Amino acid sequence: PNKGCPEVKAEVKAKIDVIFQNLLFATNSANIDPTSLDDLDELVTIMREDEDLRLSIEGHTDSRGNNEYNLELSNLRAQAVKEYLVAGGVNADRIKAIGYGETRPLTTNDTAQGRLKNRRVELNISYN
Repeated sequence: PNKGCPEVKAEVKAKIDVIFQNLLFATNSANIDPTSLDDLDELVTIMREDEDLRLSIEGHTDSRGNNEYNLELSNLRAQAVKEYLVAGGVNADRIKAIGYGETRPLTTNDTAQGRLKNRRVELNISYN
């Protein structure tokens, strides 16, 4: 018997990746871009279909602006996603939202393309 935690299905992980890639915010704002709402509705459905799933939402910014501001903005963005999911009927206890500001860049902040990649919210789904 499998004593470990159940694995999140590959198809669910794939859907989460698509949602994550389409998660956009207005510049300098925690307002979720309207183009991202269909994907977040999909996430609500996934979370409601499997009550055991847990979600960690991590907000990140690029290096423009000061550290404190970026930390706050990344936190607000992660919280905005959490609030959207909770409003859709997902129990808040199942969702952790945290902001890392500019401390975990994926790539350089020296180019517009790099900054775009660094401004993100990561979604990590699990069963613990």
